[in-house]
Amino acid sequence: MTIAGDAILFITGASSGIGAATARLLSVPGRTIHLQGRDEA
Repeated sequence: MTIAGDAILFITGASSGIGAATARLLSVPGRTIHLQGRDEA
């Protein structure tokens, strides 16, 4: 799967585990990522 560099993504569970790893993996300059997580930190 290819995701455009200027894509807008929404990742749930981004505070830890697979969600956090996914957020780090998909973050590139120009891409907007909205993160949802349960932990305030």
